[in-house]
Amino acid sequence: MPCKAAKARKLLKNGKAKVVKRTPFTIKLLHGSSGHTQHVVAGMDTGSKHVGCAAIANGKVIYQSGVALRTDVSKLPISHWKVETASFDIHKITNPIVTSAGYQQGALLGYYNVKAYVLQRDNYK
Repeated sequence: MPCKAAKARKLLKNGKAKVVKRTPFTIKLLHGSSGHTQHVVAGMDTGSKHVGCAAIANGKVIYQSGVALRTDVSKLPISHWKVETASFDIHKITNPIVTSAGYQQGALLGYYNVKAYVLQRDNYK
């Protein structure tokens, strides 16, 4: 996890860490962290032209990447295609304390369908 430069210098000076990379400057602890962990939220957004990934801890972005997908390839001799998909509980991500009946009290409560909700949310624009 990220730390201040002063802490990294102390860890390196005391032999408790080693340099893994110079750019970006990355160190690795040589001893266990004794169970201390940091809450990290990671996400990925896939689109037709770009894929974005990010990890956030303590309100700061600690990892961020983007991939621009090629759109100039129209015909390839692909014999086998594998796609990995995962479903996420978006309600649980936005409201971590939601349980059983709370799922029925979401943002779409009172709307006929998602389209009606989006139209109302965007003032029918």
